[in-house]
Amino acid sequence: MNSVSNLKKCLVELERYTAIHCYLDNDLAGRKTVETIAGFCGNRVTDHSECYYNYKDLNDYLRGKRR
Repeated sequence: MNSVSNLKKCLVELERYTAIHCYLDNDLAGRKTVETIAGFCGNRVTDHSECYYNYKDLNDYLRGKRR
């Protein structure tokens, strides 16, 4: 999923997976999206945004660009 706006389209597809790893933005939209996915898919969801909590998103973390 390359945008949280695609969430509704993805939820049905996510049902097929036994593990879902989320690397979403460290903002309200990212947190809400992880909550929605977890509410739909349960304990199969792992939120990895804490790994780059000082950064806006995973891309900024990989580039070393802090907020």
